[in-house]
Amino acid sequence: MKINNNLGIWMNHSVVNLIDLNLKSKYRSILSQFNTGAMEETLNKLGSFMHIKRQQMQEKIYDKILKYKNVVLFNPTNANAELYNFMNKDLHFKSVKIDMVSSDNIPANKQVAFVKKHFENK
Repeated sequence: MKINNNLGIWMNHSVVNLIDLNLKSKYRSILSQFNTGAMEETLNKLGSFMHIKRQQMQEKIYDKILKYKNVVLFNPTNANAELYNFMNKDLHFKSVKIDMVSSDNIPANKQVAFVKKHFENK
């Protein structure tokens, strides 16, 4: 498994943006298979289906994070705190240094600059 140095993660409950400054395409998104409007309706009908979809999304994120040494989580919601708390408890992530930074709602085109600045200051 190739180990990259730095990864930035901006997330809310429906999308995760992965920012790797070493890649030619510095920006990748992992979208949830549902939107928040449909989520409530679907939860009432198919709660376990939604749980499975959320787990599949999380597994994609976790697999990508394990390829990095340094990760910065940033966004204005508590989604990054949930991920941070999970990773601190899971021994798979013990070799990953995780920073959690509070930020405003940063548009996609400025997230790359945010990550670059964060790791330049390290």
